[in-house]
Amino acid sequence: MRRRRSTHIAPEPHAPEQLEARIVLSTTYYEWVGVEMLPGYQAEYGTPDDVAGVSENGRYMWSEAAADPTDPDEPYLIIDGELRYLRELDGLSDLSVHAINSDGLVLAADSAGDRERVLTTHIDDPTIRAYLDEQELSGESGLDLASASPAALTDSGAVLVLTPVPETDFVRLWIVRDQVVSSLWQADPALAHGQHVWEHLHYGELLIDTNAGDTVIGYRALSESEIRPMLWSPQTGVLELTDLTQVASVNDDGTIMAKQDDRLILWRDGDTEWTGYGDGDHDDQFGSAWAPAGRAADGVRLVTQINRGPGGSAIHTFLSASSPFKPITLLEQDERPIAPAATITESGLVHDGRAGWFRAIDPADAVIALGGAPAHVWGESDGVTVETWARRGRRLTISRGALEDWSLGHSGSAGAGYFAGDLMSHPAGGQALVFSGPAGLQILGAGRYESLEASEIASGVTGFFRPNGFVVVAGTTEAGELRLAFDYDLTIIPKGGAFYSIGYASLSEHLAQRGLTTPAFASNLDSFIAPWGAMTIAGIDDSGDLHAVWWSPGLGSPLWTSSNLSAITGAPKLVGNVTATATPWNAMQVVGTDERGHAIAVWWSPGSGGWQWSDLTAETGGVPLAPGSITGAATRWGAIEVVGRTAENEVATYWWAPGSGGWTYESITARQAEPTARIVGPLSFEVASDGSQHIAGVSEGGHVIHLFWLPDGTNTWHAEDLTELVSS
Repeated sequence: MRRRRSTHIAPEPHAPEQLEARIVLSTTYYEWVGVEMLPGYQAEYGTPDDVAGVSENGRYMWSEAAADPTDPDEPYLIIDGELRYLRELDGLSDLSVHAINSDGLVLAADSAGDRERVLTTHIDDPTIRAYLDEQELSGESGLDLASASPAALTDSGAVLVLTPVPETDFVRLWIVRDQVVSSLWQADPALAHGQHVWEHLHYGELLIDTNAGDTVIGYRALSESEIRPMLWSPQTGVLELTDLTQVASVNDDGTIMAKQDDRLILWRDGDTEWTGYGDGDHDDQFGSAWAPAGRAADGVRLVTQINRGPGGSAIHTFLSASSPFKPITLLEQDERPIAPAATITESGLVHDGRAGWFRAIDPADAVIALGGAPAHVWGESDGVTVETWARRGRRLTISRGALEDWSLGHSGSAGAGYFAGDLMSHPAGGQALVFSGPAGLQILGAGRYESLEASEIASGVTGFFRPNGFVVVAGTTEAGELRLAFDYDLTIIPKGGAFYSIGYASLSEHLAQRGLTTPAFASNLDSFIAPWGAMTIAGIDDSGDLHAVWWSPGLGSPLWTSSNLSAITGAPKLVGNVTATATPWNAMQVVGTDERGHAIAVWWSPGSGGWQWSDLTAETGGVPLAPGSITGAATRWGAIEVVGRTAENEVATYWWAPGSGGWTYESITARQAEPTARIVGPLSFEVASDGSQHIAGVSEGGHVIHLFWLPDGTNTWHAEDLTELVSS
């Protein structure tokens, strides 16, 4: 029987008239992404009401608090997802419900007389009651039913009660099984709420869990130095689990999710199995550790990661059958992580006590993107990750390690700015995404998780890593000002932590000092840094001209400047988006599409005599590309590749490599070894450090498609429908 003690969450400050009528239930099944809320109540006087416990099969939930803001003492039940006030249930309205097992047997207290009486009844006929003090009990003596309070109910119907230990602050736990009384162990309740640093949040509690075979686990807690995991079963009696340091749950087969020193393990009849997860480095104050939270019958584990440092502590709850863990989140207007005090039932239901009712999201919804949604692909030799935009503003993440199958990852919320961001390749390998989010410019990936602030940069976000690993990011404000954010120093904090110094500049002011105006950019912006240190930001203005805002060491000034590359080269007017790259052999190129869809390259190379332009479509006899669909990259071996979609949604490429004799057009769709649905939205393209090439996008039906090429000598493009792979 999974039950939890009330863990109150500090409420957001609200005026009563601002409250939305809803109850929040922090509950999710591990195979789903989250839950969708149905209308309910939220009390005007404070936090959402607590769910005190959940039956192992998830059919029954019960409260200790109010669900009706007009009556803060009115309790409720949730039966098969339907909320019922106790006052609506004949035979239960005068009782305090403490537990319900999977068969609907209810453990309650009747306070109608001069003392609280413990009883059991059934949810289907609560008028028939079995009071504990009316039964002929045998077994161990010492159970004072006059002072007993209900604690838990096993799935086989055994009752657990608590009694105070005379002349102490301790409480003793008892089990009544088939009218036979057994004394278990005692504990100081205050020790369960101590400042435990590396233990799970229920550490030290007298009762942790029971199973259908009436096994009970908990802690005998006599002092801070005497907190011991304990077990009782009908076969063994009371046992101190001397080889364990923490216990979190016991399954019906007797498996205990536990911790042994610094490792998470599964324990059964004295045999242990390491789950593969152990603590990081930590001392008495700082570091990281894993704590057990529970295990479902099918082996899915609930675990807590604890991180403590000079800047504060962070505790996160994760769920996994195997690595990697999946964070558990809720899908509301703002996602709310599940509380660290969460538990998991035998059937796999996870809850952290926040109350209400729910309906499950369609499991297919977990892997369906918005048709034609933008995507990001992160490709490296040790794995690939594809992200795209799904329903209700979720970020859909599908990833694969070097030796692993594709799996569905964390699906957090994401705004339009996230997918309008720019993927930057780190000089040491890996990619990072820079985008405009609620906290301003944010960087995620390649070991960087930080905010550059600069919230005034609202669109056209682009960036790159300099050779020393520092970041340069540019974008425009709503007024069209071109601004720059960059880091320039890394400070290491003793005993852990580091931070970057951040600088800002208005490139529009730089241009004004040179007597130049800022281009009225109407397209995306793309950027690069050349091997000799020149930095370029390129985009199309509202008249179709291609501009480069740039700086080079040869300028002899810190001020950036601007060039109209269309006017310099005579290139045709462009529409859609641009992709810009620099090569290892010191060439620079910006590619866009004209009104016909021809791929127009504006380029410079040593010995070219200045900027030039080329019509790659005419030069190669290739097929026009849909304006706005192009992306590209330069490889480490000096090749240049431009990828886009044709009018028939074929994925095609224009590529050039040293020694190739010129540009080549190829249809990647025609060369796919495996058929898939065609991508209809924007393409994301990445060349990994091992030379593999990855393209990702979304089909009209919302399937996430991954195309990839491996440097294995076969010159073959492969295709995968990731939605189908993670759904099977």
